[in-house]
Amino acid sequence: MATQLQAIVAATNQHIRTLHALGLGSTAKMYAIAKLDLLMQMHGISEQEFKAFRDALESGAGVASEAELIDLATIRSERTARTTAPD
Repeated sequence: MATQLQAIVAATNQHIRTLHALGLGSTAKMYAIAKLDLLMQMHGISEQEFKAFRDALESGAGVASEAELIDLATIRSERTARTTAPD
């Protein structure tokens, strides 16, 4: 099941890039939100844990919006996909 979910995340990353390239940023963000939800489920991150993470970021050096967190999750998952992809 993990392999299937990772494939979905990888496909979603590609869809997000394509949507951005087509100038459909708001639709890309919707895909990113769905991807974030999937990643949270895959890694067992609860809504409360995510809120605590966001609160910690907001109370730190800068304020992170939900969009910034989604973008961060996208970047992070792309890095993970690259480092865990079979050669």
